[in-house]
Amino acid sequence: MILRLIDVVLIVLFGFISMATIENQRKLELAETESVRIPDISTEGNITISVDVWGDIFFQDEREPWNLVQLNRFLGSAKDELVFGDSLHIRVRADEGAPMGRVKKVIQAADRNNMKRSLIVVYHESQ
Repeated sequence: MILRLIDVVLIVLFGFISMATIENQRKLELAETESVRIPDISTEGNITISVDVWGDIFFQDEREPWNLVQLNRFLGSAKDELVFGDSLHIRVRADEGAPMGRVKKVIQAADRNNMKRSLIVVYHESQ
């Protein structure tokens, strides 16, 4: 019984020693946070398409839900309809619960069509 009590005392002692050395270490200085201004991408010569990713389906403005094949077809046809000098930008708005694989597929579709892209994650406030 005495040996077990000594073990407990040593564990507590080494625990206090390790906590004391952690507190004496230097603290890291973190950079100040600053607000980031998002540039307006819908200037003249830029055409912006917003694609919403909600679960396994995609929405573009007020249209019917799409699957991935329909989305790829739409992005390809939108690229073909561009006037010389215009650039196409795709704004991906992903729901916080959207599978990242789906978001990645939309971004890959934009890359295949040489489109500029941005990602916005939409968070819902819990009540």
